[in-house]
Amino acid sequence: MLEFYADWCESCKTMAPKVSKLETQFAGSVNFVVMNGENPNYRELLYKYRVDGVPHFALLGADGKLQTTLIGKIPVSVLEDDLNALVNGEELPYIGFDLEDML
Repeated sequence: MLEFYADWCESCKTMAPKVSKLETQFAGSVNFVVMNGENPNYRELLYKYRVDGVPHFALLGADGKLQTTLIGKIPVSVLEDDLNALVNGEELPYIGFDLEDML
């Protein structure tokens, strides 16, 4: 899982401890990579994964292909359900979930 964040992002700060717990829960099954979206060294990845808001979670399969993108202050249950599905080789229950779509 790739997570793009920004230091000024309040939603990112809210999500950080939740993602940390998921990282512990999925240790050995899922690689968590966290990147500051304002770092110019990650510009290529920002374009590749179409990061236009933070927090931005890109969930990749074992083959490295993008399975879905989750944007915003996502309920931890959404992330957990998608990660469980990835680990078990199942269809992801939340595809393209964007909190803004629910408002």
